[in-house]
Amino acid sequence: MQDGTLIRASQMVDLSPELLSRALGRKVLRGYPAFFTDTRKGVPGGLFVALKGDTFDGNHFLSQALAAGASGILCSNPAFQPSPEYRDAEILVVPD
Repeated sequence: MQDGTLIRASQMVDLSPELLSRALGRKVLRGYPAFFTDTRKGVPGGLFVALKGDTFDGNHFLSQALAAGASGILCSNPAFQPSPEYRDAEILVVPD
C-alpha cells in the first residue's frame, strides 16, 4: 500500500481458489479480491489473514474481520465459529 491506496489481488498475488487450494493443501471454495491483516482496514469480500506475533494475535479479531467485510478467514483457531449472520464466510484453518 502506498499513499493509502489499496493494492488489489490482481496487482499483487493470485488469490484464486485453485492457487489457495494448492497452497493450503485443502479445498478452497472461492477466490478473493484482496487480503487484509488489519480489521480496521477491512476489504469487502476480502480474505482476512490472522497473523500472529510476539505481541499480537489476529485470531483474537476474527469476528471483527467478518464485521469489517471479510468473506473469508485464514486462521489457526479451529474452535472459531462465526455468528449466524456470517455463516456463509469461508473459514480456513491452518496450523500455527
